[in-house]
Amino acid sequence: MNKNRKSLQYGPPQANSRKSRITSSNSKYNTIKVGNKVIGRIEGEEFVKPLRSSIHFLRKPPAIAFDVQSLHQAKAMGANSVKIRDLDTELVYRAPIELIFSKGFQFNRGYGEQIALTLEHWRCQKKKSGNGSPSGGPMILQTSSADQMYRKPKLTDGVKQPRLFN
Repeated sequence: MNKNRKSLQYGPPQANSRKSRITSSNSKYNTIKVGNKVIGRIEGEEFVKPLRSSIHFLRKPPAIAFDVQSLHQAKAMGANSVKIRDLDTELVYRAPIELIFSKGFQFNRGYGEQIALTLEHWRCQKKKSGNGSPSGGPMILQTSSADQMYRKPKLTDGVKQPRLFN
């Protein structure tokens, strides 16, 4: 064998190696999992979950659903509220975990025990951006009831009004 060849044994990770960045992070301690799949993370006192409204929001009734165990896990890790980042519309939805348990409804549609909170109970904000509100903070959107958000387009002067969601 060639003695000049580097050893294939693993030593301590070097400062700029990818492995050291992964192991130095404590991300595994603030992630929320269902089974083996990471579905969100804890940031401060919020359970943050990125979703696509076109795929993951319930249509009838219009609501956002969670695995019941994920909410229990988030609460045990110190979360008091849930923050949903809609990747389709760039809207941010927030609700306290206690509100989800008190006003939500439980169901099982083949993906385990879930609980959903209708859209009318969520606080909705536009995602922060540099050209948002004059103060640079999030813009609060006036949202109507969930039924109006899923209404069929109305014809006004012969022009179709766009839907908010598909």
